[in-house]
Amino acid sequence: MLRALAGSRLLVAVMAVADEIAEDGSDKSSHMAVVSMVNASGEKGLLAFTGLDSMAAWNPDARPVPVPARAAAEAALADGAQALVIDVAGPARLVLPAEVLSELMGAK
Repeated sequence: MLRALAGSRLLVAVMAVADEIAEDGSDKSSHMAVVSMVNASGEKGLLAFTGLDSMAAWNPDARPVPVPARAAAEAALADGAQALVIDVAGPARLVLPAEVLSELMGAK
């Protein structure tokens, strides 16, 4: 599985985050950020998707950034995440813990 995933592309979700709100309620300034989730145990997982349909099922406002799976694994670990969560809204969710992400980064 790691070999197949190592050669694949994933879509990392990015969303606009408001930095300042104007008096009329509009965004005064904002930036784009990758999306992560925190589970009940406090573990952080970076979200990634196998296709536009699975990303839209999770959040139709998310913007896709295509990256190699290895780069998604590296980004998750660099962001302090304990996992990479693929297709969180289905159809088949896959959670890759940090140990597997390290293996993925070294897989050929």
